[in-house]
Amino acid sequence: MSMMTLVQTSVVATKGYAIVALEQQRTELMRERGQLQLRYAEAQSLDTIRERARAIGMRPRTRDQIRYVTVIPIRELMIQALVDAQQEASP
Repeated sequence: MSMMTLVQTSVVATKGYAIVALEQQRTELMRERGQLQLRYAEAQSLDTIRERARAIGMRPRTRDQIRYVTVIPIRELMIQALVDAQQEASP
C-alpha cells in the first residue's frame, strides 16, 4: 500500500511541477504578447510612419507632383469608337 502511495505522490508532484512550469510559460507569453501589441501600436502611429518615411528619403508631395486622371469605363470607349467609325465611314 505504501508503494502505491509513494507512486501516486510522485505522479502528483511531477504534474504539479509541470503545471507550475506551464503557468510560468503562460505568464511569460502574456507579457511578450503585451510588448508586441505595444510595438505594433507604436509602429502604426502616424508620427512613426512619418519618421520612417523621412528616414528612407521620402518627402511630402508638392502641388506640381499631383496628377488627376479621368477613367472612362471600357463600354463607353467602345461605343465612342463605334460612333467615330460610323462617322468616318459616312459620306
